[in-house]
Amino acid sequence: MKTFRYLMLCTALAGTMWVASAPTPQNGTNRDLIDTAMSVHQFDTFLMLVRDADLTFNLKGSGPFTIFAPTDAAFEAMPDGLLDRIHGNQSRLRQFLLHHIVRGNWSAEQAVRARSLPAMNGSSIFTRNVGGRGSIGGASFSIANVRTSNGILHGIDAVLMSN
Repeated sequence: MKTFRYLMLCTALAGTMWVASAPTPQNGTNRDLIDTAMSVHQFDTFLMLVRDADLTFNLKGSGPFTIFAPTDAAFEAMPDGLLDRIHGNQSRLRQFLLHHIVRGNWSAEQAVRARSLPAMNGSSIFTRNVGGRGSIGGASFSIANVRTSNGILHGIDAVLMSN
């Protein structure tokens, strides 16, 4: 994780880190998923990984896509070295990120009711409802149902790992 933090610091110092323009996402805007996620300071790591995996252009496309984006705190909670290993392998990085993305517009409620969603990496993301609180792949929603011009953005408090 230290290597990854160093890479993030270097990226920020070089001026290529995305800069967020607003503290919280807003529904009903004309912004796409990427621009909306950039408007929040909670998804900087996820957005950097999307950029490094060359997925930014795709996620700015027509969609619709639903993204379950781990917050920066979720990435910080990962075991030391795991993110460095994922980040160091382009194919693995793309598969890892695509496990957080589903085709279509899925509200948090719809996702939880579905019990299983087909991730864009070909795996399934399992959902459940426990005591009225929905979870996706074991993660809780920290931000839910942010509608964008090309899909829906959800913030989650843990990183989703595929089998």
